[in-house]
Amino acid sequence: SVDKFVEASFRIYDKIFVYDSVLRMDGEVLDEFDNLEDIEYDIDSIINVIPDIIEEVESKPFLKQAKAMLNINKARKALTYSSKRMKVLLLGTKEDEDN
Repeated sequence: SVDKFVEASFRIYDKIFVYDSVLRMDGEVLDEFDNLEDIEYDIDSIINVIPDIIEEVESKPFLKQAKAMLNINKARKALTYSSKRMKVLLLGTKEDEDN
């Protein structure tokens, strides 16, 4: 469902944001953080269900469609950020912090 998709997207975003923040403060990443490759797999998995989510939304009444699409777009932006930061973190390079 759309709600689960959005929730999962922001859960991934939170993991990447916290992981990235700890690294930027030159902190030690604790074992409680998921392996970066596992998070990357989660991102890929969630992106693959977007067509199914959109198909589900198309069958809803207009107002519910509009609300769902707003939430999907927010989740998409969170996934885009997560994916970009993931690549930087996996490669171990610094990227312009404005991105």
